[in-house]
Amino acid sequence: MENKLTSETPNFRTQILQCKDCQADFILTDSEMLYYYRKNLNFPVRCRECRQARRAQGLTTAEGSVQGGDCHGS
Repeated sequence: MENKLTSETPNFRTQILQCKDCQADFILTDSEMLYYYRKNLNFPVRCRECRQARRAQGLTTAEGSVQGGDCHGS
């Protein structure tokens, strides 16, 4: 299999993002961004703790997609 690190691979830089749910800052490293890019996944919009909490409630899969249509928070 061919190595995907070519001139077409973006040069990611570590970023500080704000969680969509709790508004806490979280770090998305360049290696994490490369992982999401290679798997053709969207970058996370929630911190690790909020993503884990949503998975525990059955609202999302490990990849982050919503299960069961609309989710209405309490």
